[in-house]
Amino acid sequence: AKTADEVGTYNFTGWADDDGVVVVPGTDKFAGDTYLYAQFETVYKNYTVKFMNGEKVFSEKTYHYGDPIEIPATEPTKPADETYYYSFKAWDPDVSEVCYGNATYAATYRSAYNYYRVTWLKDDKSVHTATNYIYNEKS
Repeated sequence: AKTADEVGTYNFTGWADDDGVVVVPGTDKFAGDTYLYAQFETVYKNYTVKFMNGEKVFSEKTYHYGDPIEIPATEPTKPADETYYYSFKAWDPDVSEVCYGNATYAATYRSAYNYYRVTWLKDDKSVHTATNYIYNEKS
């Protein structure tokens, strides 16, 4: 028996000689000392890697242990609010190059103020002055 590990479980499939030729005990004949090696089929464990955008799953994929992890080709977005607009910064934690088990990565964002332009007009509709303000900032 071969012990299960992070890669998967192992099913015994038979015996093979030094050249990899399958040997069937009780059927094959031997002409001298021979080493036979247990052969196993790997049943791979599946691991889930998720990329989250807030509470929503942005991307989800199944991997096997040691598979390279693919970062989503498109970046997630976060809608602007009254005060800020947002741009994607990075995944948190840093994305591993290969899969070592289930993993979840969260989108992080840079924020920048939304500026609102207030223009004071004269009676003739010409500009008296114009100023940029942050949301809810007093003029």
